[in-house]
Amino acid sequence: MNITSTTPSYYKILSIENRDAWNYYVKSACSFDFYHTHQYHVIDSSQGIPEMFVFEHLDDFVAIPFLKRKIENPDYYDCTSVYGYT
Repeated sequence: MNITSTTPSYYKILSIENRDAWNYYVKSACSFDFYHTHQYHVIDSSQGIPEMFVFEHLDDFVAIPFLKRKIENPDYYDCTSVYGYT
C-alpha cells in the first residue's frame, strides 16, 4: 500500500495547563473514558506531572494522556497512566 500525504505528520506534548486542547482531543476521539479527561488528571496529579502525547496525520490523531514521573537517574523519566496501566 502506498500512502501519499500532502500534510506532514507531527506530534506534540500538551501540559495540564492546556485544558482546552486536552479536552478537544479527548472529546474528538472515537471513544474515551473519564480517566482520559483533563479533570481526572488534575485530581490525580499527585503521582506525577500530567501530560498528553498527540500524534496527528491528516484528519487522524492518537492522543495518549499519561503521568510523567522522575526516577533515580536525573536525566530520565517514567510514564504511567492515572488508571494504573503503563
